[in-house]
Amino acid sequence: MRGRVPTWQARRVASATAQAGLTSDDAHAVDAATAADFARLPFPRAMKALEAALLSAPSSTRAARQKAAQETQYARAGRSNDSGMKV
Repeated sequence: MRGRVPTWQARRVASATAQAGLTSDDAHAVDAATAADFARLPFPRAMKALEAALLSAPSSTRAARQKAAQETQYARAGRSNDSGMKV
């Protein structure tokens, strides 16, 4: 099964790469850096290596989106009564 992966794995890799918004050159560099990982590592670990490569790619929009998500605050202050229950 040299050079082949199951279809579902290929879809997940293609989806992750497409969401990163890489240029063609950066996509080729990420592919070259991670292709061997998919041959020798379990799929979840190979996906972590792919995520790391996508975050470090110069043209990746993934790092900017991750930083924006980390800065988003989800806790909101609201009014409460004397018992501390939200009104």
